[in-house]
Amino acid sequence: GGAASPDVVYRLDIALTSTVVLETTTGTFDTVLHLRQGGCPGTELLCDDDSGGPGNLSRISTTLTPGTYYVVVDGYSTASLGTGTLQATITPVPPVNDDCAAATAVTLLAGRTTVTGTTAAATETAGSCRVAPDVWFRFTLARTEVVRIDTFGSAFDTYLGMRDGSCAGVNVGCTADACLTFQSQIVRTLGAGTYYVQVDGFGSSSMGNFTLNLEHLPVGNDPVARLLPAGSSTQTGATSGAGLLTGSCGAGTAPEATFYWTQCPADAGGTFTATTCDAATTYDTLIFLRSGVTGAELACND
Repeated sequence: GGAASPDVVYRLDIALTSTVVLETTTGTFDTVLHLRQGGCPGTELLCDDDSGGPGNLSRISTTLTPGTYYVVVDGYSTASLGTGTLQATITPVPPVNDDCAAATAVTLLAGRTTVTGTTAAATETAGSCRVAPDVWFRFTLARTEVVRIDTFGSAFDTYLGMRDGSCAGVNVGCTADACLTFQSQIVRTLGAGTYYVQVDGFGSSSMGNFTLNLEHLPVGNDPVARLLPAGSSTQTGATSGAGLLTGSCGAGTAPEATFYWTQCPADAGGTFTATTCDAATTYDTLIFLRSGVTGAELACND
């Protein structure tokens, strides 16, 4: 119905996937509601005549993804016109990974793995890092690796948490404000197993769009994730055990020790130099440098 009767149109902008209920709650005429997308007239998505309350009222209930929609309040026939009330109830749908038990699995790539999302419709996990909406991810390591996780590029003041083994596991990371920013970073050497990452907010109103970056690299006998500082530094240690990585200038079967070097987002690039030309080094060494972003080798020297 409604082709011959007067009508009015409302625009509905949906920012988050939401449950939407549209209904004429009062009216002096036989109403018809139709929901459209793609402009006016666009494409009709749903139409209802008398599913509302008594008095030939109308009701549409559906779930809408982000976008622009048009709600047409119409009449059933030529004589159907008058006054009434349109009520719209919009309830954002929590993300599928709102709870730790439903954490989204992330497959780690050779280089950086990046996932994006929003916490705007999420709820707070009791006993978590902060009292703010949060979402959850999980990843699995087959061997001991150094792992770096950050939220650089997110649109709000983030907090990062990480639990070991299960949702009820030991909290092995709860941090914020890395690199003089409102973003978060965790660097840990982790054993084989599954880990749960929580993207949280610093305060109860801290929520919005986020970017989550994960990088990883196998480590040999060295269990410490050392952040190499800007400028010059000297690291000492020993190598033993089986080799895990392969450089283009070596066979890759020798034992190795791994140090970790990273930059803050605002840091300028520059020259990186590493050398084992030191009297304290007692064996035939090899050094190679890899990109955390791509996982590719940047340089190798024997």
